[in-house]
Amino acid sequence: MFVPDKPIPAADAAYELKTQLISTRIYIVLLPVILGVLVIYKAEVFVITTVIIESPLYSTYLNLYKSYSESLSCPCTTIAIQQDQFINVDVRLHQVCSSDFISDRYFEFLSRSLLGNAIMTGQAHMELVASWCRFAKTTIINNMTSFYSLEWIACEVSSIDLLEKQVQSLVDWYTSSITSTFSHSLNINRVLISSNAIDTGFLTMASRVLRGGPPNIFVDVYMAVYANGTCSCGISTDCMEQVVIQDIFARFPPFPVPGLRIGCYIEEATLQSTLECYYNQACLENFHLNIHSTITFNATALDDSIAVHSQFNAISPISIIVAQMMVENWTVTTNHRAFFNNCKPAQCIYTYKDKEHMLIVITNIIEFIGGLTISLKILVPFFIKFVRSRFSRQQPVPIDGNSVTAYFLSGETLLS
Repeated sequence: MFVPDKPIPAADAAYELKTQLISTRIYIVLLPVILGVLVIYKAEVFVITTVIIESPLYSTYLNLYKSYSESLSCPCTTIAIQQDQFINVDVRLHQVCSSDFISDRYFEFLSRSLLGNAIMTGQAHMELVASWCRFAKTTIINNMTSFYSLEWIACEVSSIDLLEKQVQSLVDWYTSSITSTFSHSLNINRVLISSNAIDTGFLTMASRVLRGGPPNIFVDVYMAVYANGTCSCGISTDCMEQVVIQDIFARFPPFPVPGLRIGCYIEEATLQSTLECYYNQACLENFHLNIHSTITFNATALDDSIAVHSQFNAISPISIIVAQMMVENWTVTTNHRAFFNNCKPAQCIYTYKDKEHMLIVITNIIEFIGGLTISLKILVPFFIKFVRSRFSRQQPVPIDGNSVTAYFLSGETLLS
């Protein structure tokens, strides 16, 4: 197989023939071994392929995401998207805010009570609750209008799960901020009233008695006392007790209204009150019977089945409800299709790893064989000649004063 390029002297013919024979044997062994290793390598190695989809549809994106979620990227051509285009937030307030108990008809019913006391009838309490409901609705509407007008910055299409988590996180932060501002506003009002000891029009903190006559008129102020005379508003404005209705006709025993409180400040008393009587139809009817209104009102108790699945229950202090801005829950809906359409990706790019097709492997091997054959034909003879010249030297070794020739043929023997 390995033929010399020029004539070989007769003296070197045997040596050259032996070199060619060894080179041929090594060539025959190396060629299939190298090709075999190359075939195995090419068959097992993974190659990374990049695919670009132009002007993808939403359905195309979903299919691609199912298969190539880790590498899929769809850059947006519109990076600023108004949030109302794909985000919707539904707010459900506490059911009292949509009940008849904060309606004008109910307040008219309570105001016609023969008791003549808005505290004892619960009118003052429910009017405060109504004002907090209105304030909460106004606050929510104004702030959510601002929220929807904000722009969402997106460099690429986010996955459905990621977008929902990002939106939920944003809404949680935003609603928490709104709620804190709402509570802070109410607390400022409470602190101002309490710190300045401002009396109320309901005379729950003190009563005044005029004595004397013109020109010497004196006003005696008597601070209200609660908790069976153990707590005076002159000492602490936190005094309060349960509302107890005394029947003006003495036909019924005193009726303690469950959950309803009275104290130095009606606002504080309302916050510490609960709505438990308004959840109980029997309690509500008994309560209305004892206030002796001159008009009728068909009241239906709050739905206690809702309270079972609510974050509030019948005995939750109103302060807890107000602290949550009267909100039962916030429901966030994210429209991923609308987000995709507003993002307007011009293309989607994804990569995947896979083994090369066997036809490509065979083609590459065929292309490689030519170069491998030429390389082996050049390198193998050169290597064999180098090895033989290195290990086939004659060295004279003196023995008993005579010089004889020892042949070290280990290298040649090995190659033969």
